[in-house]
Amino acid sequence: MGYRFPAMRRQREQDRSDRAFVVLDGKKIKLGVWGTEEAEQRYLELLSNQGLVPKPRDTAPPDRLTVAELLVLFMEHVLESFRDNRAEIWHYRGALRPVRQEFGELFADEFGPRRLRRVRDLMVEKGWTRKYVNGQVARVKKLFRWAVAEELIAPHTFQALAALEGLRRGRTTAPESPGVQWVDDATVDATMPYLNRVVRDMVGVQRLCGCRPGELCQMAAEQIDRSVQPWAYVPLGHKTRHQGKERVIQLGPLAQAILAKYLFSEGPFFPYDTAGYRQCIRRACDRAFPPAEGLSDDQK
Repeated sequence: MGYRFPAMRRQREQDRSDRAFVVLDGKKIKLGVWGTEEAEQRYLELLSNQGLVPKPRDTAPPDRLTVAELLVLFMEHVLESFRDNRAEIWHYRGALRPVRQEFGELFADEFGPRRLRRVRDLMVEKGWTRKYVNGQVARVKKLFRWAVAEELIAPHTFQALAALEGLRRGRTTAPESPGVQWVDDATVDATMPYLNRVVRDMVGVQRLCGCRPGELCQMAAEQIDRSVQPWAYVPLGHKTRHQGKERVIQLGPLAQAILAKYLFSEGPFFPYDTAGYRQCIRRACDRAFPPAEGLSDDQK
């Protein structure tokens, strides 16, 4: 696919003047207020530093974004919307990476169902499970739904993508997910000696109350009602909060005994997010269950 010249783009604003920007090497660079000489001069300086010569303005419509440029704007929205959910940001980055790699230079309004199917095929080739591929494709569709809501592309682009159905069981080469598997007590007990004191307490609380890792990492004194028995923990953020559901996690005497030393902490009890908590456990598992000798790096 031919190279598309990095044109000056317009970002519409509600409470202030529209802003000008350009995307170079996958990065959004702000130029200033749209339509001003200062923005134009900044744009020309950037191109000159890159060894580029601007094309006439009418060869690159300022309001017609490429997929790469749209992705830059959308990821700003994702980072803001999911600033407290690093896992979701990670999923979005994984979903949008093949879109950028395959069709980054394509105009966004030319991205249709066949190109989305190509992105889905790339996900299947990576060995992703059927349900995960369907979830990642849904995130790609959300990119274009957001773009329609922001009046960056015409509605028909998203409407066409909605016609692509998800992968069905037995009708795809994508493997089925085995689902979430429970870990037996013997395995957990063997791993505990290789965890530091704080992470051991975290594992102990999670085993006793059955909370999710994200709920555990945000646990704080002000979210626990200690006037009742067992204690009632109401996490501020949880998996079904957006559905208007309240989640109450009961903390019995054994969990209370572990948490007693943390009750006077300011903010969350534990200094880990879900990624750090997962990494500590993974390292402990590697030490508790080292691979057999003689295995290659690919076999370990």
